[in-house]
Amino acid sequence: MRGVNQRLLSQCMEYFDLRCQLLDDLTTSEMDQLRISPATMLEDEITWLENFEPNRTAECETSEADNILLAGHLRLIKTLLSLCGTEKEMLGSSLIKPLLDDFLFRASRIILNSHSPAGSAAISQQDFHPKCSTVNSRLAAYEVLVMLADSSPSNLQIITKELLSMHHQPDPALTKEFDYLPPVDSRSSAGFVGLRNGGATCYMNAVFQQLYMQPGLPEALLSVDDDTDNPDDSVFYQVQSLFGHLMESKLQYYVPENFWKIFKMWNKELYVREQQDAYEFFTSLIDQMDEYLKKMGRDQIFKNTFQGIYSDQKICKDCPHRYEREEAFMALNLGVTSCQSLEISLDQFVRGEVLEGSNAYYCEKCKEKRITVKRTCIKSLPSVLVIHLMRFGFDWESGRSIKYDEQIRFPWMLNMEPYTVSGMARQDSSAEVGENGRSMDQGGGGSPRKKVALTENYELVGVIVHSGQAHAGHYYSFIKDRRGCGKGKWYKFNDTVIEEFDLNDETLEYECFGGEYRPKVYDQTNPYTDVRRRYWNAYMLFYQRVSDQNSPVLPKKSRVSVVRQEAEDLSLSAPSSPEISPQSSPRPHRPNNDRLSILTKLVKKGEKKGLFVEKMPVRIYQMVRDENLKFMKNRDVYSSDYFSFVLSLASLNATKLKHPYYPCMAKVSLQLAIQFLFQTYLRTKKKLRVDTEEWIATIEALLSKSFDACQWLVEYFISSEGRELIKIFLLECNVREVRVAVATILEKTLDSALFYQDKLKSLHQLLEVLLVLLDKDVPENCKNCAQYFFLFNTFVQKQGLRAGDLLLRHSALRHMISFLLGASRQNNQIRRWSSAQAREFGNLHNTVALLVLHSDVSSQRNVAPGLFKQRPPVSIAPSSPLLPLHEEVEALLFLSEGKPYLLEVMFALRELTGSLLALIEMVVYCCFCNEHFSFTMLHFIKNQLETAPAHELKNTFHLLHEILVIEDPIQVERVKFVFETENGLLALMHHSNHVDSSRCYQCVKFLVTLAQKCPAAKEYFKENSHHWSWAVQWLQKKMSEHYWTPQSNVSNETSTGKTFQRTISAQDTLAYATALLNEKEQSGSSNGSESSPANENGERHLQQGSESPMMIGELRSDLDDVDP
Repeated sequence: MRGVNQRLLSQCMEYFDLRCQLLDDLTTSEMDQLRISPATMLEDEITWLENFEPNRTAECETSEADNILLAGHLRLIKTLLSLCGTEKEMLGSSLIKPLLDDFLFRASRIILNSHSPAGSAAISQQDFHPKCSTVNSRLAAYEVLVMLADSSPSNLQIITKELLSMHHQPDPALTKEFDYLPPVDSRSSAGFVGLRNGGATCYMNAVFQQLYMQPGLPEALLSVDDDTDNPDDSVFYQVQSLFGHLMESKLQYYVPENFWKIFKMWNKELYVREQQDAYEFFTSLIDQMDEYLKKMGRDQIFKNTFQGIYSDQKICKDCPHRYEREEAFMALNLGVTSCQSLEISLDQFVRGEVLEGSNAYYCEKCKEKRITVKRTCIKSLPSVLVIHLMRFGFDWESGRSIKYDEQIRFPWMLNMEPYTVSGMARQDSSAEVGENGRSMDQGGGGSPRKKVALTENYELVGVIVHSGQAHAGHYYSFIKDRRGCGKGKWYKFNDTVIEEFDLNDETLEYECFGGEYRPKVYDQTNPYTDVRRRYWNAYMLFYQRVSDQNSPVLPKKSRVSVVRQEAEDLSLSAPSSPEISPQSSPRPHRPNNDRLSILTKLVKKGEKKGLFVEKMPVRIYQMVRDENLKFMKNRDVYSSDYFSFVLSLASLNATKLKHPYYPCMAKVSLQLAIQFLFQTYLRTKKKLRVDTEEWIATIEALLSKSFDACQWLVEYFISSEGRELIKIFLLECNVREVRVAVATILEKTLDSALFYQDKLKSLHQLLEVLLVLLDKDVPENCKNCAQYFFLFNTFVQKQGLRAGDLLLRHSALRHMISFLLGASRQNNQIRRWSSAQAREFGNLHNTVALLVLHSDVSSQRNVAPGLFKQRPPVSIAPSSPLLPLHEEVEALLFLSEGKPYLLEVMFALRELTGSLLALIEMVVYCCFCNEHFSFTMLHFIKNQLETAPAHELKNTFHLLHEILVIEDPIQVERVKFVFETENGLLALMHHSNHVDSSRCYQCVKFLVTLAQKCPAAKEYFKENSHHWSWAVQWLQKKMSEHYWTPQSNVSNETSTGKTFQRTISAQDTLAYATALLNEKEQSGSSNGSESSPANENGERHLQQGSESPMMIGELRSDLDDVDP
């Protein structure tokens, strides 16, 4: 089929899909009846695959048609494997290695086999490319590998071993690298390599691309072999390296970091974030390069390409004498002000000046002063003419740099003959004999625009554009390709982005000429069209002599030494051939099978066999080659398709519990998963980490179903390599999602290890590995420690009593408290951690609280409970048995040495924003029937209510409420202790109602809320209403002082100010308080008591509160709600 018609290859997809569908639909009996043997067909396909040799494109990739054909055969192989059953065990060795080494990961195999990319020098870059080079063909190959590994422990082991050895080994350079993604984008579709901008190095990039695109110049530069001792320290070597990468690199862009460090402009160091002038960089660079070549005794490449010669002429009028002084130039510096075109600017450049009178020139030959014409013209033109349009100047009045954005037109074809010495002389001769009788004075001071007979034509081949102002802007280049397959096309080189550009008369004017323009958008409100000035315009022009351009040159991509001498001969100043036709003349069509085509094929075969030597210094070639190998490996690995493929391999056999070799498959699958995650997946960018939940689910399934897998992972984590990974990924990693994933994996490991603890003794070692981190590593990385404590918190929450007992036996509580408080903190010492740092300790406090809640503290009660029963906490499983009180728990809570921790609990209530249920329940749990602990905590709470900012008291009031509603024999004593003592809440309300009304309001709200939820407190408030009735009057006054908008969304609990805010919640609080006083008054009236001021006061409050719709029995909302 391939010999009959190549076009059919690109249309074979449906054919293979049909074959696969037919085979899938056939039963075994139908296959026997039709004499179809899947095994025989599979052998034929494998033979075809072994003999497959793809056609390569110009970039050495497999052609599109061959990729389609290959994908079809691979899909057919997958279908046949599904029909062959157990036979795929025997076929694994003949399929897996070729698929991995030749069809998918060719570069990875070369690197692995050589132990270093430099060790495989005999292999041509053409062999770097895998046979599967499109998405469809690679996906088809992945599917074949997955099918081979399905229920096949041997195949799975082979694939895992190969993938891990090629792709997922520890890399010392990436030990602490996260959010990592190496360059995986190939060079642009235009076929060129870009240059990365280091911050403000666009001027370098624009100039370098112009130089590189000069035919023959990079080849000539790379043909020079620098044999000095330290070539890395030279600008010359770094430019060679840059050109070598632009020529041979397969990456989208090159980063010339070493050049940035070494290059100095006029002996001054450069800063990559400081904008420089592109023209100054151009002249400084080529000057340093030629000086280096001169020291080496080599031809000055840039001088031979860009250097022309000025002639500074002084022509005497009254005598035949003339004087000339020559001066070399690398670029013509032309003004742009008052010049509408490049020709006018050139006219001004060569326009002479008449020296007469006292300013007359002294003729040394005549020994007297003469009227003289002084002018500058061009004596020798270079092969490539660079014109610098001087758009930057300095305003001395304002003291700032300015840019001239005036329009200056320049032609596609520029005739430089009128501006040369011979051209000016010829025009002078024509002027003298002309019919109009023009004098020499007029000719010298005028514009030489006479019709000429000779030409020095230069074609525009490059433009460097500056966009912006004098103090800040951006450089980029337009360049015409003059060799290779894109000959004649224009490209825009903008740092790393290179794209083909249609540069015609219209776009050239818009992109390069500058000046004013009228935008196309028309504003209907403004009848006058807006005139704007283009801030982007040409800054440097590159013109190439037409004869030079039409000289035969070699394609830039040719790398064989056979053509080296031709490149050197053509690169500099080779004379042009007058017989060569102009570029625009049509070329005869050449058939593909002519002699040139045959020669090209032979050269490619020679390159493949290593018969030719690369035409650049070996060291640079090896460096570029190694980078290409690494790039192609990274491109294959850091791909969403590859990540999905590895996930499919790891999860493929996770649920096949009935397979006789399931333990082996589970262990191998887990090894693949862990190494892939820790060496590649968790280190890369977020955009590739899209399957984290699926990975964790796969690991959990493998751990929970296989003891062998669990044992391997535990032993891996307690190894030196595993310990280092835990420390790096769980604490030092700066990516939160990665830390969460690793903490979850470790927690799943602890869960499964606890399940197998009877025969898995290494569980205790793993716990020690984790807990020892608290001594040094967790304090050093406290800002990232939330996930570390999340691991223990989740472990205790899920495993309950067993996990709590295990942690207490390993002194986890002592380790955690030592971390929290320091080695030996006393009551009055400063906190170890700042408030900002302590916000990461939420999971730590929850873990400690859960350990306490699983402990039996009944031995610490100093009041008999009687008929009262303790309310069970909801943070632990109901009816869960309790652990005997551990001495660490007793010392932490019930001895005097535990006071610093209780104070940290109070700080945590203020600083933490997550769920604090376990922490609050721990305090309530310990307060039950424990007078000493209760009053200790209430003392801390009252201090916090008095000293802490009012907007941080919400959780503190919540804890206080939960303590006071505890039903035990000392409930009333707690209420009295909170309200009646010298620093109680009633005193706090008195002290703060004027200076901190927000705090006073929160106390009133707490009183009312407590009365609703706690009958004992309600009775206490009713009996002692004379102590707090003033607060109701105060709140009534605050609510009626000014106009109040009920829709206010300000909250008194979260507002950082000290001023009371009139809110809907405050209105409801007032209604509740008024109703509570009214209830007391009604109770007094029913007993027949006489009217008193207190009763009148109560009646007044009843009348005031009756306007509120919220009365007792008609409650619309709970006062526990946060203020709106």
